[in-house]
Parts: sequence; structure tokens; C-alpha cells
Amino acid sequence: MIIRRVYPARTGIADVILYSWGGDVAALRRALPRTFLNIRLSPVEIVSQSPESIRSTIRQKVAQSADPYLTGICCINMNRRVSDQQVAAILESVAELRGELCGRPRP
Repeated sequence: MIIRRVYPARTGIADVILYSWGGDVAALRRALPRTFLNIRLSPVEIVSQSPESIRSTIRQKVAQSADPYLTGICCINMNRRVSDQQVAAILESVAELRGELCGRPRP
């Protein structure tokens, strides 16, 4: 887990946490309710996952975060073993969640 201090006047938040795939997002959110959680997906795990499994994991982690306005999804260090369909599953999931969740009032 990496914690970064950001300039609050610009973002309105004090910390950003880059959180690794597989952790307890809900527990972290309960402990740090006003912190931006950037959930880092594992490029090693993604290689063996179906697009549907990737979508399901992203939805689960965002739901656990309980605040889509303070949640990001990222994945770095993907290589050619990650298919276009797997990358599309990440991008499409985030776009769908934005449409579904970001129109709601903030918790």
C-alpha cells in the first residue's frame, strides 16, 4: 500500500492510497472514509482471468469502497499476454460504473 499526500486545496482530499488487488477495500474505507482509494489491479492475475471475471472483480471492489467519488481503478505493467478483450473489460467496467454510480448523491 502506498500513501501519497496531495495538495488539499486542489483536490479537496488529503491522501491518496494506491491499494493492491486482493485486499480488504471495505476495511480500508471504514478506517479512512475521506481518502481517495486507487485500487491497483494485478497484471499477473488479469492474464488468467476472463473479461467477465475482471468485470466482476472491479464491481466488487468499487462496491466495497462505498464511495465511487473517492475510488479509482488502475493497472500498470500489463504486457502483451493481456488481451485487448481483458483491457476492454477494465475500461468498460469503469465507464459503466461511472454511469450507474456517479449520478447518485455522494455518501
